[in-house]
Amino acid sequence: MGGRREATSEGRLRRVGGKRHEFRKHLLNHAAFRGLFLVTSPDNSENPNAREIYPQHECGLFGVFGHPNAAVLTYYGLFALQHRGQESAGIVTSNGPGTSFVSHKDMGLVSQVFGQAELEQLKGSRAIGHTRYSTTGTSTIKNAQPFVVDCVRGQMAIAHNGNLINADILRDELERKGSIFQTTADSEIILHLLAQPTDNGGKLRARFHS
Repeated sequence: MGGRREATSEGRLRRVGGKRHEFRKHLLNHAAFRGLFLVTSPDNSENPNAREIYPQHECGLFGVFGHPNAAVLTYYGLFALQHRGQESAGIVTSNGPGTSFVSHKDMGLVSQVFGQAELEQLKGSRAIGHTRYSTTGTSTIKNAQPFVVDCVRGQMAIAHNGNLINADILRDELERKGSIFQTTADSEIILHLLAQPTDNGGKLRARFHS
């Protein structure tokens, strides 16, 4: 195609000579996409209407079972789900019963948290991963998931998306019974309920809606 093109103020291309010019960045981001590519945690935004212009998918989850490179597959899964959360990322792996969990998590994007060295350390044929967009709890490393605990049932790991509608009630009840919470995320409540030796998980669903 002969001629040169450049963008007009309305975002259209017109022919002016030798080669094609790209749209200006402010036209792409603000006119065409209305700022939707400005991916930032609403917790760190000064805009009172942040949740109207930023992604609102609220966490990404990915799991792999029975593959020797479970961590690598989980990494790619989380990378594809990056739009669902940009605050932190984590992966936990295991080789099954009788083996210890291996975990790595940190603040930042998936590609920033995991490199070749981190993925090589995450040995196991089973993995769960999480990328976080906080709806409850602060945006800090202590709230980054997956959560891993040791209890009377052994090791447990959980990656959770969503909100517990009666989280305050459940947390108060557990704390009165002596539970000590390490995070401000409601997801930790699920671990405390699963870890109770007398419940055996049978009343878990009922307690979430009590």
